[in-house]
Amino acid sequence: MCGIAGILPNQPTDTGELTHWVRRMTDRIVHRGPDDEGFQVTPRVALGMTPLAIIRGPPWEQPMFGR
Repeated sequence: MCGIAGILPNQPTDTGELTHWVRRMTDRIVHRGPDDEGFQVTPRVALGMTPLAIIRGPPWEQPMFGR
């Protein structure tokens, strides 16, 4: 099973701080057996994902996001 974590701060926040906290959250769900990890961090949102290779097909990188 994939693990997803995220932070949506009330105001723009330092990306270093957001990265720290979203990494801590994904570290807490590493026991679910992830084969990879991915992060997308901006001052307004931080997303982290720990996908399993068996439910993900290459060349998808996680988390997926639109521009």
